[in-house]
Amino acid sequence: MRIEEVKIKNFRSIKSATFRMNKITAVVGENNAGKTAVLRAINAVLNYMDEEMSFKNKTHQYAVRSNTYITISFVEVPDKVIYKDKIDIDKLVIKFVYKYSKDKEQYMYVKDGEEKSVDDEFMKNLSKDIKYVYIPAGRTNKDVSWEENSIFKEVVSNYMYKHTKNRDRISGDVRKVAKKIHDSALTTLEKDINTLYMQNQTMDFKFDFADDLDYSVLLKKIKFSLNECGTDYLLKEWGSGTKSLAVIAMYRANALLEEESIVLGIEEPETNLHPQAQKRFIHSLRNELHDNETQTIFTTHSTVLVDELQHEDIILIRRKKDSKRGFKSVLSQLQKNFWEKYGLEEFKHYQFFNYKNSDFFFSKYVVIGESKNDIQVIKKLIESKIQNVIADVSFLELGGIEFLKYPYFLLKELEIPYMMVVDKDVFFDYKNGKVDESRDVKSGLPKYKYEMKDNIVLKDIFKTDQEMRKIERLNSQGYKKFVDEIKKYNILSMNYCLEMDLMCSKRAREIYYMEKNILPEHQTQKYILVNQKKAIKDIKIIMKIMDELVGNSYPISYKKIKAAIIEDITNKLM
Repeated sequence: MRIEEVKIKNFRSIKSATFRMNKITAVVGENNAGKTAVLRAINAVLNYMDEEMSFKNKTHQYAVRSNTYITISFVEVPDKVIYKDKIDIDKLVIKFVYKYSKDKEQYMYVKDGEEKSVDDEFMKNLSKDIKYVYIPAGRTNKDVSWEENSIFKEVVSNYMYKHTKNRDRISGDVRKVAKKIHDSALTTLEKDINTLYMQNQTMDFKFDFADDLDYSVLLKKIKFSLNECGTDYLLKEWGSGTKSLAVIAMYRANALLEEESIVLGIEEPETNLHPQAQKRFIHSLRNELHDNETQTIFTTHSTVLVDELQHEDIILIRRKKDSKRGFKSVLSQLQKNFWEKYGLEEFKHYQFFNYKNSDFFFSKYVVIGESKNDIQVIKKLIESKIQNVIADVSFLELGGIEFLKYPYFLLKELEIPYMMVVDKDVFFDYKNGKVDESRDVKSGLPKYKYEMKDNIVLKDIFKTDQEMRKIERLNSQGYKKFVDEIKKYNILSMNYCLEMDLMCSKRAREIYYMEKNILPEHQTQKYILVNQKKAIKDIKIIMKIMDELVGNSYPISYKKIKAAIIEDITNKLM
C-alpha cells in the first residue's frame, strides 16, 4: 500500500496544494517556506494524536474562521473486506477535516464524488496496513538516551516486548539474580536491622524485590555506543551527523516491528552530514530500504541532495504574500506527463542538468544566459543595483543555445521567476545563413531575415501567429521596440550578440584599440568585427572594457537588458 496523492487546504501556511508522492519525494525550499507543513499534514491524517494539540491551540489553522481539509489517495490497497465498498477506481481516498469552532476532527472516504464518514476503528485498521513515521528535525542527545518519550527508549522497549510477548525467558533469569542478591547479602542486613530495632520484637523486617520484577529494570542502564577500531564510544559523544542518522535508523527499526507498509517522513536528513554522507543517504533510500518501506518524503535545503534526485521527485515550495496571514506557501511539481507535454528527451534533459548546481531550486529568481561570458557581463550590469537580494538570484549559463529548452520548461513548470537573455539569432536567422556571409559591407554587423525562427521555445512563448507577426513587425522598426515587447514574455535579446553589441559603443572601441595596440588605420568598427572577431570574445578584454565604461557609454542593448532585469527583480523580490 502506498500514497499516490495528497491534497491540502487551509493547513498552517498552505492555503491550497496538491502533490504527487513517488518512491522518493523531496520537499525543497528556503527556510520558513512551509516545508514542515507538508510532512505534518500527512502526519495529521495518519497519526492524528501526535498533532491534536496543534489543532486545538490553532497552530495548524491557516487563517481565522478557516477549517483544515487534507485528502490522501492510497493505491495498491490490500484486498480486505473493510476496503471493498470504499475503493474508487482502484484507489482509497480518505479525507480528513478539522473544524476549529467545534474542536473536532472527522474522517471520510470519497467515492464517486460522495463523502461518507468512517469511524475510529476503520482508521485503526488502516494504520495496520500503512504506517507513517514522522521523524522531526532537531535530533539530539535526548533521542539517543534512556529518557521519557525518547525514540531510544521506545525502540528498545518495543523490541524487548516483541521478543518476550509470547514467552519471556529473560525475566525469570532476572528474578533468579534478584533472589541471589537477597540470599547472599540482604538476609544479613535483615538480621542486623531486626537485632538493632530498639523495641520489643514481635515481627521481622524483610527485604525483597517486587513480585512482578522483570527485565525492564535493566533497560534504564542500557548504553548505546559505536565501536571504532575496537573501542566503544557512547553515541552521545559522537558528532551531530552520526547521531542524526542513528536516530533515523531507530525510527525505521521501530516501524519495522510491524508488517504494514511504511512511509518515512524525515525533516532535513542532511543535518550535519558532509556532502559524501548526503549522497550515501540518497543511495540508501534508492537501493537499501526494507521491502516494507514503500516511500520516503523528506524536507531539505541541501543542493547536494537535490543534485542526486530526479526532477520529478521534487516538490518546490515558496513563500508568497497573502493578505490574510502575511504569507502563504505555494507548492509546484513537474506534471506526470512533463516530457510528453513539451516534447523533451528525458535523457538529454538530465545530461544538461547533471553538470549544473541545483541552487536555482532554492533561489527566488533565475537569470539565464547563453555562455559564461554573457552571465559574467549580466552580473556586472545588475549586481550593484540589487545588492539586497543578489543572494536570492541564480545565474544559469546554457553552454549552447540548443539547451535553452531544458531550463525554460523546467522553470516555467515549477513557476520559478526567471529572465532569459539570448542573442538575436535565436529569434531570426542570419540573412545569408551564416554570420560572415551576412555582414553589412560598411559596418561589419550582420543582417537577419525578417521571419521568426521555428523554435520549440519561441513557439511556446509566442503561442499564436498574431503574436509572432507582431514581434517581426516591431523588430523591423528597431531594437528598442523589439526588446520592449519581448521583455513582457521574460526573454531579452542582444541587438546582435554580446561582443558585437559591446563594439557598437564608441568608447568601448577606443578602450579596445588601446588595450590591443590597434594601428590607427585599422581603428574602425568593421575591422574589429571582421578581423578581430575571436579576440573580442576574450572575457578578460570584455571585463576590462566594462570596468572602464560608464553607464552612458554602454551600448543600447546593455542598457535595456540592465534596466529590464533590475525592474523585474525589483517588482518580484523587493
